[in-house]
Amino acid sequence: MARGDGRGGQLRVDLLGPVRARAGDVELSLGPARQRAVFATLAARAGAEVSRRELIDAVWGDAAPASADGSVYTYVSGLRRCLAPAGEPLEKGQGGYRLRLPPGALDLAEFDRLRQAADQAAASGSHREAADTYTAALGLWRGEPFGGVPGPFAEQERQRLLERRIDVHERRAAALLEVGEHADVAAELAALVADHPLRESLRALLMLALYRDGRQAEALEVFHDARRVLQQELGVRPGPALQELNDRMLAGDPELAGPRREPAKVSPRTEAADAPEPAGEPAPLFGRDEELRLLRAKVDALVAGRGHSVWVEGAAGIGKSELLGTALADVEARGCALSWA
Repeated sequence: MARGDGRGGQLRVDLLGPVRARAGDVELSLGPARQRAVFATLAARAGAEVSRRELIDAVWGDAAPASADGSVYTYVSGLRRCLAPAGEPLEKGQGGYRLRLPPGALDLAEFDRLRQAADQAAASGSHREAADTYTAALGLWRGEPFGGVPGPFAEQERQRLLERRIDVHERRAAALLEVGEHADVAAELAALVADHPLRESLRALLMLALYRDGRQAEALEVFHDARRVLQQELGVRPGPALQELNDRMLAGDPELAGPRREPAKVSPRTEAADAPEPAGEPAPLFGRDEELRLLRAKVDALVAGRGHSVWVEGAAGIGKSELLGTALADVEARGCALSWA
């Protein structure tokens, strides 16, 4: 069974980072590195029987010593002692061993479940739900998967999961672009491209995010950088998809224009102590032409679905409220919600 016997609690296992097991709130010591490798292999295949031969291949690969079979027996015995606070989750089968875990107790399984749910939401057009669910899936990660575990199985899973993680980042970005989160997505994608400069699919998403944020020159520069990096590193040119996207941007293809940012849900208006009183026409401001021009440009971008944060600071009494009141005089009439804090 996988539930404790009164000394601990339900067993939970994390593989999306350093491998760890917990009984309730207590982290369990899993022993030496190869013993942890046996545990990680069993956890990754929780509920299924894993033979000794499979465990040997997972931990040692082709370099297994003659004593490997006995070592597996020793490691399993050690794991039973380590997992005792969680009851007896490690069972012996006909030709191997099985680790039983309760539903929701393995972070890897939860990651896959959330990813699949997000895929379904995206396919049905529920892009905000998809983005939120992808975000929840990525939130389960604590570092490099199968951390601290040796052996060919752990390395293979590590590479597979890192690739899947990047894929989820891409799907999340695509979902956010569908709800108009262009500026925020561009910042996140720029960091991902810096870590994965040869991944053209990431660059395509970054180009699209920048283009939809009104930053066409930066979007085109991403393509030029891709061409340079791919030539230097691989001796190849950008693929057809990235080249076509660049050509469409140069041609100003209207189909590349994205949706506006989804409006935030606004609660009923309440009076704020320092909010300016509504008036008919704002009084003219003198000596603030440049500030007004900049703020009104930001309002225009917001109305077009390319919102940004703007910080206006200054000493008390110099006219910040009057400046904002003038710049934002018609923002509600243009379809935006306005609140003061």
